[in-house]
Amino acid sequence: MIQDSWSDRVAPILFLLTVACFIGSGTAYGLDGLIRAGVYSSPGGHFRVPVPEMRNPFIKHPSNIRDHQRLDGGEEVNFIVTDLGEAWRFGVRSLGKDLTADNNGLKKLCDEELGRWPNASGKAQVIMEKSVQLEDSSGIARIYYVESASILFVDRTGATPERDSAIIGVISAISAKDKRASYVVGQFDMPNKGGFYGLDTERGRKHLAKEHLTRMQEMAALLRLSQSPLPDVYISPHHIFSIKVPKLGSPAGPRYLITPLDTGGDSHYDKVMFHADSIGDYLIASARLLPDRSLAKMEKDSHRTVLRNISEASLMGWRYDLDNLPKVRQESFIKSQYGEAIVRDYLVKKGTFLSRALRRMTTDNDNFDTHMASIVARRGALVVYVLMQNDGNPADVDAHTKRALELFSDIKVIEE
Repeated sequence: MIQDSWSDRVAPILFLLTVACFIGSGTAYGLDGLIRAGVYSSPGGHFRVPVPEMRNPFIKHPSNIRDHQRLDGGEEVNFIVTDLGEAWRFGVRSLGKDLTADNNGLKKLCDEELGRWPNASGKAQVIMEKSVQLEDSSGIARIYYVESASILFVDRTGATPERDSAIIGVISAISAKDKRASYVVGQFDMPNKGGFYGLDTERGRKHLAKEHLTRMQEMAALLRLSQSPLPDVYISPHHIFSIKVPKLGSPAGPRYLITPLDTGGDSHYDKVMFHADSIGDYLIASARLLPDRSLAKMEKDSHRTVLRNISEASLMGWRYDLDNLPKVRQESFIKSQYGEAIVRDYLVKKGTFLSRALRRMTTDNDNFDTHMASIVARRGALVVYVLMQNDGNPADVDAHTKRALELFSDIKVIEE
């Protein structure tokens, strides 16, 4: 187990960074890897990953310390924002003799990486666990509540500062191809008057664990092994359509997670969500070949009525948490590669996924109004649609519509 703390390692690493002339937006050659345009490439060539940034509605802060070390059959790097109490570790290493490429092996790998994490020597409890995907390997995410594990110190009494409890997440995966383990470890401290807001209750711990799991999945999606390129094209599970994977912001910022959505076992229906939950950005793309019985019903209505109905049904099919259909603020019709398409802007009252709450339990008053763009086209039995919601900039309707149109134009139907 690593016994030293982050604070013990800060001074020498800062010196190395000064010598290396680290510049996040340019290129920096350091003793522990290469950073170009905000992307870190490990010196041994085992992986690359964008330099993490602390992002919330109020703060944008780049990682200001990095620390690299070689491992058996791999290497790892740490990124730390010391003044905010945030730290990340990305790594690849050979499997130990006692690790197996199954669920038990993944759990053990997570526990091992937690044990290697500085300051995590206190009592640990798993409060959330979920199966995840780490590049092309199946993995597992475990979120731990660990006593006396905070990076930041808490001064409660004016006496010697102490470490508080913390939420620490570990995502691990084992490649079936080359039997290597890859992993991401993340911690984010938010001190508040002698404790961490919500960590003193089981409900609060689970709430913060859910938030941390979302952030962990976004960070894990950034890791690319053996310098493999980022995917450019997504092909839907039933090969109904392909689509160019959209880009989001700078290389150092968050990336879209790619989540195929449930279509009820319909092999002629695919839909996918590209999402960056930490900034409230969501794009849905879908294509479906309608059955004959649905086509027969549609023939009774006009083409534009059918488009309106599909627009509303697709929106409520995704946002089933809404009590009522959102209000239509704008509507127009355009020519598309799939025939006439309807373009709508919906106003969703109190409909954001993001909230004004920061690291605390949310209430109904924390959600705010947002807009959603919808584009639907139909050509015979083929229906193609796109939905777009951005809680980070909810009032910019033109920007939402433009991005939705760009995504729509990138959809290529394979089977028709």
